[in-house]
Formats: sequence, C-alpha cells, structure tokens
Amino acid sequence: MNKIKLTFAVFSLLFLSMCGYVYLAYVELTKLAKYDDLVRNLGHEVVELKDEVVGASIRGLTSPYELTSHLVSIEKEIQAFHQQQQIDSVHSPLFQHLPTEALLLQFHQSALELSKALDQTIGLIVAREFVLHSLKNNLTKNGKSGQDNRSLEQLIAHILDQNAIGADEELTRFAQTFIQLNAQREKLLSRILSHESAMFLEQTERGLSATSAQRYHFPSVVCHGGVASRSLWAWFCESNFRIKA
Repeated sequence: MNKIKLTFAVFSLLFLSMCGYVYLAYVELTKLAKYDDLVRNLGHEVVELKDEVVGASIRGLTSPYELTSHLVSIEKEIQAFHQQQQIDSVHSPLFQHLPTEALLLQFHQSALELSKALDQTIGLIVAREFVLHSLKNNLTKNGKSGQDNRSLEQLIAHILDQNAIGADEELTRFAQTFIQLNAQREKLLSRILSHESAMFLEQTERGLSATSAQRYHFPSVVCHGGVASRSLWAWFCESNFRIKA
C-alpha cells in the first residue's frame, strides 16, 4: 500500500511539475510575441524615417523641424523599450538561457546607431542648403549666376580655380564649405543606404521567431509526455489491482 501511495505521489508531483512548466513556457511565449511586435513596429518606424531622410536629401528639406522631431520621438521610444527591459526581467529565471536579451540589446544598439546617422544626415542637409543658398546669393550679387549657362558645380570649380589669382574670398569660402558638406552628406547617405544599415531588424526578427518556434515546440512535447505519464499511471494502478486480486 505504501509503495502505491509513494508511486502515486511521485507521478502526481511529476505531472504537476510538467503542467507548471508548460504554463511558464506559454507565459514566456507571450513575452516573446510582445517583444517581436515592439521590435517590428520600432524597426519599421526607423526604416521609414530613413526613406524620408534619403528623399529629403534628393528633393530638399521642406520641414526639417518636423523630421527631427519625429526622429527624437522614435529615439525616445527605443530608449524607453530598452529601459523597461532593465527594470523587468526579459525572461523568468528558468528561461534566462534564451538569446532574447542579447537579440534585444543588439536591436537597441543598432537602431540608435542608425538614428544617430540619420540625425547627422539631417544636420548636413540643412547646413548644405544654407551654404548653397548663400552661395547662390553671392553668385547673383557678383553677376555670375547665369554665366555661360554653366551648372552650379562648374561655377564652383571655376571659383576655386580662380582662388590662386584673387577670387572673392567669401565666395571661395562658401564654395569650399559646400564641397566639404556635399562629400560628408554623400558618405553618410552611402552608409545609410547600405543593406547592413537595416539588417539588424531582419536579424532580430528572425532570432525572435526562431526562439518562439523552439519554445512552442517544447511545451507540446511536454504535454504529450504528460498524457503518456497519465496512461502509464493508469496501467500501473490496474496492474497492482490485479496482483492484489
């Protein structure tokens, strides 16, 4: 009788432990789904803003304040998401081995790095347009804006060539500044438009999806194990009953 009670207690404890683990696993799956949703939304906001900045670089900025305000708002959301992870554990102690925390940290760092590059690009676009406006005004004042129907780039090259023989100092300074800003802008745009700049979002989404798939499969296995345990327990009880009979 004692043997049956002990076996019943062991099987009951095992079954309850499996049920508890399955419950915790599904709680963690819910967390993973929430993280995936936040990463997807924040990541796509950054990527969409990147497209806006690239477009503004080509067409010119019509509302730099609005664009900068949007960027600051996204950065605050990314920081708030990261700070919340520091306050609340990403996973419960039993699931700390999952790569979720590392994936979210990589997302945070890469997203902020891209937003910083976007902020610098906006600043360069504003500065470039200011210098370009000043340069055009100076060219108009000096009667060179429509000289020989040359393009602005040709006029700038002409101004810099004349520097050695006493060209207008202010005009030369604006031309040199414009060329420097243009080079910096092109370098930043090249970096922003590279596939690597937005790859972090795809990597994080894939990592979270793979982790979710792994966690989803394991509770199913445990559930099947629980069914098998109940069947085994029923067989054990029946066998003992027959022996006693």
